[in-house]
Amino acid sequence: MNIIEVYYKKAEFDTNSKAILKEIKAAGFQTSFNLKTERLYKINVEMSCDELNLIAQELLVDPVTQDYRVASTDRESPYQDVYLADIWLKNGVTDPVGETIERGIRTIGINHQANVHTGSRYLISQEVDKQEVDELIRKLLMNSVIHEYSLR
Repeated sequence: MNIIEVYYKKAEFDTNSKAILKEIKAAGFQTSFNLKTERLYKINVEMSCDELNLIAQELLVDPVTQDYRVASTDRESPYQDVYLADIWLKNGVTDPVGETIERGIRTIGINHQANVHTGSRYLISQEVDKQEVDELIRKLLMNSVIHEYSLR
């Protein structure tokens, strides 16, 4: 299984983080921390690096504002001094974006029966207590009925 992590090349391109910081402030949480967002795409079939790169370049990334990295689920994180909150749809919850990517994979000529799950990653600077980050995630960034998350 591999994960394609799509991130913004520059902070000013990450409008999601700006909107989320406004929501956090409106909800009464401390906002004196940095936040970045990424999109995650979990592909549950073995593919070559060339195939994964093709999927990212053709289907997932805006080459002007975004870049990507392909990561296996067991690799060490390249991030330090930030909390990583990964939020995924629970198994059994319909993932229309994932289904669209699955069709796109076949359209670009990759003949694997890929199962794609989409998620979000929030990188939160460690200026905030981990317990407060956990509360923030549960109250603002996810819906526990349809999402699961990990915080590390």
